[in-house]
Amino acid sequence: MLSAAPSSGTPLVLPYLTGERAPGWVADARAVLAGVTASTDGDDLFRGTVEGIAMTYARVAAELAPAAPDAAQIMASGRVSNDQPDWLQILADVLGRPVTHVTLKRSTLRGTALLALDVLAPDVPRAPRATGATYEPVPDRADHYAERRARFGAVYDAVVAR
Repeated sequence: MLSAAPSSGTPLVLPYLTGERAPGWVADARAVLAGVTASTDGDDLFRGTVEGIAMTYARVAAELAPAAPDAAQIMASGRVSNDQPDWLQILADVLGRPVTHVTLKRSTLRGTALLALDVLAPDVPRAPRATGATYEPVPDRADHYAERRARFGAVYDAVVAR
């Protein structure tokens, strides 16, 4: 279901089951399901939730853009990326940027080690990170996700924003 083309029938989901961490930091935000019908099934809800997570990441990326205007690629790691790599295509489509799958487990530990090495051994070469596929945004999906992001923002503003 995650590898399928997007559908206008997918429910819009604000995925805040335990509050919003970023970018609004609304601790008491809760999940919202919009566009659910009698024909909506579990796969549709899962797809909508994954799209909602990707749209939340896009909101974070938009806030970070002034600090890193030349960021051209996103590196994604973690259990979900390893267990459900097709979600990275949705993320690439929503962000409009390539997303590369970092396959290394415990990648946060690698990042911490790299920060320590910058201080302790700045001239020592670094081992390359283990990566898998790079997911390129599909241009034909840009309008679909631009509309979804606008709807997401409107629902967020109506229900969550303070």
